[in-house]
Amino acid sequence: MTHAFEDGAVYESKLLDMTSDDLLEKFFRGVRQVAALSLAVNHPTLASLPHIFANATKNLIALSLATDYTFKESKVFKDYLENPDAFKKEETKEEAGEEEEGEKEKEEEEEAGKDEADEESDGQIGGGLFGAEEED
Repeated sequence: MTHAFEDGAVYESKLLDMTSDDLLEKFFRGVRQVAALSLAVNHPTLASLPHIFANATKNLIALSLATDYTFKESKVFKDYLENPDAFKKEETKEEAGEEEEGEKEKEEEEEAGKDEADEESDGQIGGGLFGAEEED
């Protein structure tokens, strides 16, 4: 079956196979487009309000960082700029061991890749438009 007919309308068969997840994805794609359009033309809508508040908060935090004014949300950022070492996570022995293993694996992969590249290269440099040119 390629099409379905119902109440005077013809539908493709793939529309009958849509799940609720497909419908929600299409709905939210439309909401994102409405939000983007309303942000672009500076017209507030329910879809764009979260973005408007987020942008306003970012601007207020930037203003707070540039001046001596501090409020609850900007205090964390000011503290970080004053002492970034206080926010570093203590590295455990297990995490350090995992990082060393990961670095060793990366080095082994890079060496293996170099060996493969050397094997594939036959030492000829250049070549014509369609590959290596043969000499007569």
